[in-house]
Amino acid sequence: MQLTGIDATLKRLAEQVPKGQIQPNASDSFQTLIETLGSQIKAAIQEASSRPGSSHTASPATPATAGTRAVPATAATPDLPEVATTRRLTAFQQSVLRSSAPMLEQLSHDLRASDPQYNERETQLRGGLDLDAIEGRLRASAKRLGVDYDKSDLEGILRNAGYGAAHLGSTERYMSAVENFLGEAERRYRQRAGNTPGANA
Repeated sequence: MQLTGIDATLKRLAEQVPKGQIQPNASDSFQTLIETLGSQIKAAIQEASSRPGSSHTASPATPATAGTRAVPATAATPDLPEVATTRRLTAFQQSVLRSSAPMLEQLSHDLRASDPQYNERETQLRGGLDLDAIEGRLRASAKRLGVDYDKSDLEGILRNAGYGAAHLGSTERYMSAVENFLGEAERRYRQRAGNTPGANA
């Protein structure tokens, strides 16, 4: 029985995890999960094919199904979808997105810019943000540069990231827009810090 196809598939899945975009130790945990899952699948296939009178040896397509069913439900197994979705976000984006927030996919390309679905989706996307964390980042940046923070700085980020054309309903695009506009706010802080009256006198 050849099991190299299972190893190759799991290896490809492990290699798809971006090394620099996930939290520390997540890559190692994911690799361990892949290896454990591979061992369980192969053990289940071998066990099923070695049973006397087993019908699994007759059909080459059946062992994979039997192996999948025989893998016990472990606490680690449900983590696979979570790793697959959060890997698309940067570490910063993950830090300001609530853990309970769903990963929403992009809406249809056929929608008009004024379609109410964009407003509904923006409400969902904003609801997933940790606004205190974003505001804390802005306040810390302003303080470090010796400039004043204003509530409008946060409101501007939310307004700009909330436009339908910016996110198209996608959590991934929305979080990218939030990070981008926060970066622009911090650049304005640096510009203001460099425009100190009398500095060029």
